[in-house]
Amino acid sequence: GGGGGLPVVFYEMPRLTLVKPDCVPAKSGGAVTVFAENLLRSCTVRLTGVPFADGGLVLEPQEMDEEAGAFSVHVPPSDDPGAVSVAISADGAFFGDDEALTLQLYGHLQPTLQIPIAVQGGGLLNCLEEASLFAAAEMQVRVGDAVVPGSYDEARGGCVFEVPPYEEGGMGPDMAVVPINLTVDGISWTPVGSLCYVPPPEIAGFKNAGGAITITAEGLPESGVFFVKLAHEDGKTVACVAGESDGSSVSATVPEEFPAGEFEVALSLHSEKGQYIPCPPE
Repeated sequence: GGGGGLPVVFYEMPRLTLVKPDCVPAKSGGAVTVFAENLLRSCTVRLTGVPFADGGLVLEPQEMDEEAGAFSVHVPPSDDPGAVSVAISADGAFFGDDEALTLQLYGHLQPTLQIPIAVQGGGLLNCLEEASLFAAAEMQVRVGDAVVPGSYDEARGGCVFEVPPYEEGGMGPDMAVVPINLTVDGISWTPVGSLCYVPPPEIAGFKNAGGAITITAEGLPESGVFFVKLAHEDGKTVACVAGESDGSSVSATVPEEFPAGEFEVALSLHSEKGQYIPCPPE
């Protein structure tokens, strides 16, 4: 007679493709959606890293959408912020050899706005400085009611974003202070501070008197931190020098090492890394 036995099921190993969002607050934890190819109902994920030491933490799906190839898991709170590796298993035992994805459990964020003023036309590449920030796929900045994408910039030490144009909405036509908020996961928002929109100055032009640059303008902000950019005609040499304002003009000195010849002049109202406004010669 035929011998009885248990059936053996062969399957393709599931492969992780995406974890969204790719970060959750360490203090509260949160839900994330795991996307994978060859998804099975028996799939689980394992988190390994400092927040979940001693062999890691295995999580079972809470909700699964086989058609979309995704399921959700709830990441529990942790007292230790940090990055964890996410691996997938079909049987809860073997987690495969594919490169694991990373999930960041982040701590308390206290970003500061690098440049507190911007002209109403927008376009300024600003930065929210925070030493513990990291690259997050869902990073966004809310400026007033406008939401713009953000990206992590290690060189500037935080989240870089382009300031949108100011849209008057009951805050006055001449100057408006709007709140700034940051999200790294697309869910929870962290208040940062305020950005002051100012009307652009009316620049009459600049004069060069033996290396002493004077830019004449109306409507210079009282709280400005002025810088003057000199772009040489050789197309290579650029210098940014601090400027001083008397309310109606900004003066700066051409560096001694700057080569002789013609150069273009531009003015920043808020910092060396600010947005520069071209200045025509008088």
